[in-house]
Amino acid sequence: MPERYISELRKAWVDPQGIVHEVHHPDHHLHWLQKNHPEIPFHESTKLGWIRLTRRGQALDVEGTPRQIDRYKAEITMWAGPHTQWVNVDPQGQSPFESSYETFLDESVACMAYTSRMVGGTVFRRRPREQVFVKTHKRKKVGVYPKGRYFRERQFDPSKCQPGTMRTIDVGKKGGHKAVICRPRGKKTTRTQSILHPRTAREAKKLGLPKHVRRRTFK
Repeated sequence: MPERYISELRKAWVDPQGIVHEVHHPDHHLHWLQKNHPEIPFHESTKLGWIRLTRRGQALDVEGTPRQIDRYKAEITMWAGPHTQWVNVDPQGQSPFESSYETFLDESVACMAYTSRMVGGTVFRRRPREQVFVKTHKRKKVGVYPKGRYFRERQFDPSKCQPGTMRTIDVGKKGGHKAVICRPRGKKTTRTQSILHPRTAREAKKLGLPKHVRRRTFK
């Protein structure tokens, strides 16, 4: 039987401020919300900025408004953890669709929703199991993802971040560089976990990336 059916069920809420709240078994999303925030109607929760998360084996279910899902995608993916293979997205006000995990990471909900309407409700992108990573000029580890829009320059391992503190911000002008920031465990201030460089020839040259890179797993 596939892992998505036999693995342990996990549930959580992401509040409008981006804090992830684990829903412990056997509670339901509805029961948790009634217990902790009785003033919020369950059927109105996603319209008010809340996001419902459910992890079933390799499948991640995400329910919320497209704006909130895109805003807190880093927190969502950190909570989901490793071995997630596909994502079922139910964007408020649009038709639900299924996508591959890497597509969910790289594209906005609006883009995925548009593509799903064109191809019949699913958005898949195949990619080699091994991601492409290189080290050059004593820099931090740089991630190069096939068809991705950014080069990801890691500053430190994301596992060192406190849960619920990761978020992506613009650095400089809109559409340029971005940074993934978080609060390291045991610290009170935020730090930059990764820098996202636009995937252009100019940025590749600045990073010292060769034309052909060796594939290996980045741990």
